[in-house]
Amino acid sequence: MASAYGRTRLADARWQRPGFWSDYHRGDPRARADYEHVKRQLLTADRQSES
Repeated sequence: MASAYGRTRLADARWQRPGFWSDYHRGDPRARADYEHVKRQLLTADRQSES
């Protein structure tokens, strides 16, 4: 979670780094790997909370 300009954003720090989404859409391997890693963590946590 990070606060920017008086707003709170809930997102992994890897997704909030400057240029992350631009890198992701350009196919940068590091950005793609970070995206997949965080996505897996979120989906796993979601499945565990449903149990």
